Amino acid sequence: MRGRLALLLVPVAAAVIVTVYLARSGDAVFFVSLDTVRADHLGCYGYASARTPFLDGLAKSGTVFEHAISSASFTPASHASMFTGLYPWRHGVRFLWGFDELRLKPEVGTLAELLRANGFATGAFISSRPLQKQMYGLDRGFDIYDESFLVETPRPGRPRVSQLSNQRRADETLAACLRWLQTPKPATFFAFVHLFDAHDSQVDPPPEFKRAYLARMKAGEDFNSYDFEIAWMDAQLGSFFDKVRPLIGRRRLLIIAVGDHGQGLSDHGYPRHGERLYQEEIRVPLIWSGAGIEEGRRVDTYVRTVDILPTIAEIYGFTPPAGIDGRSLVGVMRGEDTTDRISYSETLHPLSKDREALFAVIKGRRKIIYAPQSGSIEYYDLAADPSELHDLAATGGYDDLLSELKKHDLSTDFKRSRGSDPEIEEGLRALGYVK
Repeated sequence: MRGRLALLLVPVAAAVIVTVYLARSGDAVFFVSLDTVRADHLGCYGYASARTPFLDGLAKSGTVFEHAISSASFTPASHASMFTGLYPWRHGVRFLWGFDELRLKPEVGTLAELLRANGFATGAFISSRPLQKQMYGLDRGFDIYDESFLVETPRPGRPRVSQLSNQRRADETLAACLRWLQTPKPATFFAFVHLFDAHDSQVDPPPEFKRAYLARMKAGEDFNSYDFEIAWMDAQLGSFFDKVRPLIGRRRLLIIAVGDHGQGLSDHGYPRHGERLYQEEIRVPLIWSGAGIEEGRRVDTYVRTVDILPTIAEIYGFTPPAGIDGRSLVGVMRGEDTTDRISYSETLHPLSKDREALFAVIKGRRKIIYAPQSGSIEYYDLAADPSELHDLAATGGYDDLLSELKKHDLSTDFKRSRGSDPEIEEGLRALGYVK
């Protein structure tokens, strides 16, 4: 290990190993965001119709978290939580559009800043407008924040309003990352890759890829357009990492693949995301594979996406920002910590459409969804009813969950922004975010 391996943590069970590197001489960390991907639509989470060999292989070579909960059901807020280890009401990114509370608070530290301060080159490769740096400030700490598909000059007098001009396919984003990997940089680097394909079926894979899957659908296979987009994204990740491995050589490789939120798919009468907090929108895949991560482990403990930053910090021996909401998952991966973590989620996005904001908390595998403007509560036993088909609110028994939820800022009194950027607004409208 070239004298760099500082400490091997002693596991509870001899087969469970998580290594901590206190010094680095060439580490490659890839953080892959699977935008709009539900956990239950990947093969490694038991979905029989999935065609996700790369992610399934990643799961076999690493550790899978069965119950990872996102802090929000729409893109900028959920990513800001992953980047900061903070819930939205603390990091400041609470809306997608229409209100002033859009940008990361200036005093909040980020994962990229932490890694760059410790010698990592940092690059981010973005696939859609809802992560653009102009709006949300999520580029903080990155040496490069590639959103080049947004900087093309529009036709005079007309903003770019088509779906295609506000997002790009996985192959294009991964090609941008690959070009960066081939440039001179420190041996140790962190690459954030954001893939948006599952969000929007209007951005199609190439015809030759699509034809094979359409034939299967016509033959009666239980395989829909959402699964088709995930399959394309998975195929591109497989091709990308086939090219990456020779490039990184002897560097220690760590891959984190995580969903930012899920998709309704009409499970509760709602096809999209961002306006509800049911499990199909906030339970996401979370897979860790590579340096020091045990192979073939599945973790049943409830965890949160805010736990990602402190986990990376502990693996590499860094001190995370003080006072964050997340806690390292290293102990969970070693089998020492099996207690379900209390999970908080919110969506203020409905306020943009004159609907109610929602807040949720999961504790002990029980869950409430609370709308403070009307006072309505839904209450579910996730252990007995993981699909949330039976609302138990009429039976009571959720006071402890409501008290837990009220530890967070449940404000809903926000004023709309006075000004707007026509191009950004039209771009978000093209993606279905603005009515």
